[in-house]
Amino acid sequence: MNLDQVEPLVACPPDVDNVKPLSQVAGQRVDMAFIGTCTNGRIEDLTAAAEVLRGQRVNVDAAAMKLVKSPQSFDVLVTTNLFGDILSDEASALVGGLGVAPSANVGEGTPVFEPVHGSAPDIEGKGVANPVGALLSAAMLLDTLGQAQAAQPLREAIRATLAAGIRTPDLGGSATTGEFMRAVCQRLA
Repeated sequence: MNLDQVEPLVACPPDVDNVKPLSQVAGQRVDMAFIGTCTNGRIEDLTAAAEVLRGQRVNVDAAAMKLVKSPQSFDVLVTTNLFGDILSDEASALVGGLGVAPSANVGEGTPVFEPVHGSAPDIEGKGVANPVGALLSAAMLLDTLGQAQAAQPLREAIRATLAAGIRTPDLGGSATTGEFMRAVCQRLA
């Protein structure tokens, strides 16, 4: 994909659903710049997003502290891969941990969708891995392929399973990976 042909989208206050092309928001306050995959399936240009956020530089150590103390102060973080990996792991703790955080690595080549935690070889074969991050990564993949209508039932099945109290040990539950997956699949049927 040629990123030069993709115009970044930004969300403008007061409604984050008020999404406009970057060229239409000159001089407006921007709440959020979408980077990576979005529900509309478009790939956003990291360079253009960084331009929108120009002048808001924060050292990574200060960003890490601010992310814990006031995560709502960030709409988007534009950083290098190393710092992004560290900060995304930290941010995942704010929403339940590495097991529930999806990710997408998107660039000029083929995108890769995976849980933030990666393959988690330390718990391989133990039946305790939380599949939510992998499932939500699959939903992001579907969104990217223009299949949001297929992604939504998956997200709803995950929410319903968690709401029913079915959780893996990392979320304080006792369900195995298989038990959690069976519960999600039952809700999809």
